[in-house]
Amino acid sequence: MDHSLIQKMRRIIVSLSFATGTLFILLGAVNVANSASDSTATSARSMPVMQQPVNSNCATVTDIPQTECQALEELYRETKGRHWMNNTNWLSVTQTITPCDWYGVTCVGGHVTKLRLARNGLVGKLPSQLGNFTHLKLLRLENNALNGFIPRKICALQDTLSDANFAYNALYTRRRRVNECMSMMDPDWRDTQTSKPTDLMVTQISTTSIGISWKPIAYTADAGGYEIAYRTEATGTAIFHGRTTDKSVSTYLLDGLEPGRSYFVGVRSTTLAHDDQPNTLTSESTTRPMVTAIDGQSILIAAYFAADNDLAPQIPNIVSRFRLGTYLNPNAQVVLLVDGRGDDNTRIVEIANGVVKQTNIVMQQWGIQELDTADPAILSSFLQYARDNYPADRTIVTLLGHGIALAPEVEWETVATAASLSRSSSNEIPPLPQEWEGTPNDITNRSYMSTTDMGKALMDATDDGANPFDLVFFDQCFQGNLDALYEVHKTSEIFVASPNYGWLVAAYAQYMTQFAPDTTNEEMADSIVKRYQRTLNNDHPNTIFWVRGDQIPPIAEAVSNLGDALRSALQNDEKEAIAAAVKNAQFVDTTQCGKQNFVLGPPDELMGADTFAANLQRGFAENDPDGVHAAAGALLAELETLQEQKLSRVGTPYIAPEVTWNYTDTLTILAPLPRNSDPKVAWRSTIYREDAPFAAEWTIDPSQTVSVTSSFAFVMDYNWDEFLNEWYEERPATVGEWCNYIPIEQVLIEDIEPISLTLAMSGTNALQLEWTPTDHEDASEYRIYGQGPYDVGPIVYATTSITQTSVVANGLSEGEYQLSVVAFSEVDEAAVAQSPTVSATVDGGTFGDMKDLFLPIILR
Repeated sequence: MDHSLIQKMRRIIVSLSFATGTLFILLGAVNVANSASDSTATSARSMPVMQQPVNSNCATVTDIPQTECQALEELYRETKGRHWMNNTNWLSVTQTITPCDWYGVTCVGGHVTKLRLARNGLVGKLPSQLGNFTHLKLLRLENNALNGFIPRKICALQDTLSDANFAYNALYTRRRRVNECMSMMDPDWRDTQTSKPTDLMVTQISTTSIGISWKPIAYTADAGGYEIAYRTEATGTAIFHGRTTDKSVSTYLLDGLEPGRSYFVGVRSTTLAHDDQPNTLTSESTTRPMVTAIDGQSILIAAYFAADNDLAPQIPNIVSRFRLGTYLNPNAQVVLLVDGRGDDNTRIVEIANGVVKQTNIVMQQWGIQELDTADPAILSSFLQYARDNYPADRTIVTLLGHGIALAPEVEWETVATAASLSRSSSNEIPPLPQEWEGTPNDITNRSYMSTTDMGKALMDATDDGANPFDLVFFDQCFQGNLDALYEVHKTSEIFVASPNYGWLVAAYAQYMTQFAPDTTNEEMADSIVKRYQRTLNNDHPNTIFWVRGDQIPPIAEAVSNLGDALRSALQNDEKEAIAAAVKNAQFVDTTQCGKQNFVLGPPDELMGADTFAANLQRGFAENDPDGVHAAAGALLAELETLQEQKLSRVGTPYIAPEVTWNYTDTLTILAPLPRNSDPKVAWRSTIYREDAPFAAEWTIDPSQTVSVTSSFAFVMDYNWDEFLNEWYEERPATVGEWCNYIPIEQVLIEDIEPISLTLAMSGTNALQLEWTPTDHEDASEYRIYGQGPYDVGPIVYATTSITQTSVVANGLSEGEYQLSVVAFSEVDEAAVAQSPTVSATVDGGTFGDMKDLFLPIILR
């Protein structure tokens, strides 16, 4: 369980290890307290240093190829060459000294042919550059302290090596091909490695103990065993708990623990120094977070996955993650409502103690099997049902799927007209969430859930806020918006939300191991923020934060007061100063609809309140007569309370690698864009009114009347809307395009195995894909990623078994496609192999229905 992923379709790759393995720094990287054995690195550093080498310059080397010289340099750096027992001449290049004169190196015919570095204090990982030695015949690395996974490029040596020895190190691989290559070079190499334990499992959990098991390593000879340690925090010092008597043992009981607490448990292999091996070897750790039980206390997770859209194929993945979370946390009870695409498939699933129970509750409660999950009454009644039937000390609500920030409640004159513009019938991107699969809707029931509907559902479920939840997690895009959060601020003690793209990592096995009875609501929220953000890399720019419900009204009031000051400034002709503050504020991308502009800024309509207020303070004098400077300062003071409750990541999104997304603010607010903005583009401000219901022009079909039926709560209670109304020139109430999309998470993975992919036409509007099989021991399925002419980014087109190496994509529409194949591991849900992206063009045809959107897995 160790891995990470690859750039648009350099970047098509989803990596990420599921669940639980690296929630804290590997125990193998730190000394375990009270351990009788020295760590590998400590043993190596105690060895004598023969000399202090100088910097090398392979560019001046001519007696061997530069690639071989550079491979030697990398070997030296990666294995702590300064601390080798003998490093004579290494990295020294003069007229009289060349790499062929370095200790242990033999050259013949202008190539390195032998490396003798056995029992020489090498510590660290084997560099992949070892494969650059094209004429190497002998490689002796036994009795060192080499550790970690073996690079695939080691296989380049198998045709030339006649004498190789890797014995008595701490190396491992999960790739069949690498194991075969290693076995050809050194037949019994695996039998002597102090390798990383695998298959760490929980066997029992009580209030004060956790039983664990693992698969013993092949090397059971020589003294040693398994060291077990734990942390009570994700980072920090590991606490040594105990050591097994030998390396054949496969179980252990951690006792003396506290009830209802989260623990990060790690197991690593050790072998004591012996014979010609001067080092005590320690492997990398296999780790899992686990939670002890506590009598009479429980935590309910009420999860609502409205997946009657492009998210439907991921229902099993979400169920699996919740299952694992309850397996590791016996205090957690999950009640999950899921609705897939099509009729009669809404169901409620009970998950506890690692057991998934399908129920008939939907039919019993509602008398039908297909619910409209975009109906606020359904969400409200589900939450009430969960609370009533699964009483718990605390209740966490998680709402998965597509985001809804500032989505108005709109009624069309005729539903048929809206339906006629659906993507499936005309290849056009529709104007509103209705019937667009990438938005918060219910395709089967042709409906969507607006911001005000969400507020109504949560208010109804909590008796208008009199009985709030402990935590609500908006696992969606754009919910870190002041309007969206103010709509529901009475309904929960804590909210977790992203103001911009929610990459939907769905790391519930990780989150749930932190939902322990002894933790506070704030601590649980903070753990979600940290575990969510650490799954991402810089191809996934994002901000995520938590906020208490009682923090929201003071922020809302501060924004309103700022609006009052800006209205006064307008009367004094300070338009340019306001516009400059808007221009330099941070924006989130809200114009994404089909293949639109991914650059942050106008005509995007949601801007960060933090940078806007800071810009106003810089643009207005401290004692300006309108009070803008003071009002902006007051808003900043309120927002300052959120700074310790957020995490941000800046980078180039894989869906638009040519731009940079630098949003790091917390809450977003509706921005005052250029005063003469086209209402078809900046249309939200035209309906940002408190007098609903009112008629509005529908830009897609102006002949049809539409009605905005409800106003946002923030608009009705405060004055930001009054400032916006005075800011803009007169414009008609307009409903324009509103599209959203949750891209799959795609993260660079280290040393991912390459596989080949070929494409060919297969009849009309179909492509035949064929690929070479992966050799990873844990690979369990292939996922075919594609980006077609109507896709904003790559999505999963199909999933196949690991025994299958071809698939036909049928019913494709005309246009260009980019496709890639990725193999995934069932053990940790990590990507283990990937093909390059291949392009193909389909002529003619209509849009197919074979695509599935994939929810990402979790970065290790």
